[in-house]
Amino acid sequence: MFNSSKIVSRRGMFVGTCALILVLVGCISMPLGDPEKAKVDDKLVGAWLSPVDSSNGQATLFTVVPYDSRTCLVSEMAFSKDGDTIKPAGRFDWKMWLVDVKGTRFAALEMKNPQFAFGQEAERYAVAKITTTGDTITITPIKDDFVKNAKITTSKELEDLVGANLENAQMFSDPMTLTKVKDDQKEAVGKVIDAFSQVK
Repeated sequence: MFNSSKIVSRRGMFVGTCALILVLVGCISMPLGDPEKAKVDDKLVGAWLSPVDSSNGQATLFTVVPYDSRTCLVSEMAFSKDGDTIKPAGRFDWKMWLVDVKGTRFAALEMKNPQFAFGQEAERYAVAKITTTGDTITITPIKDDFVKNAKITTSKELEDLVGANLENAQMFSDPMTLTKVKDDQKEAVGKVIDAFSQVK
């Protein structure tokens, strides 16, 4: 039988964590582009690590796995380490597809967390400019307030807004650079993934 108190507790934890990610990433109510017209870039497939955040000692692991020829499943796992112990801090799962806006590449993301089984959040989309250099990816999110202040309601209006502001620094949040996990890091990264599978 399901433990209803645990379900409610996990839902509350999710809402609290979601409020944090809305500040850091910026979630909006419409997607950019059409996933049915997208194509997976194999260079993005794999595991990617952020630097450790000096303010809280956390790093974030991103895994990118093709779902089909057009979209990917992206799992975002924030964690810290205490010696050899991995401490999970939060996880989000996203459907991702790539969109070209006037020659600039963006990742369009739709949150797909299991908690949405209890009700779909309206503001479940995010958009970030992505650039790749060798074994690094730089992610520069679009600010949710910038989109909301524009009073737009459709994906086409969002694409027009983004295209008109590609050089406008006010549209973007601070960038994050990720480094691709190398062969000699795979065992350590596997322990991070295992730690999340053991979260109760």
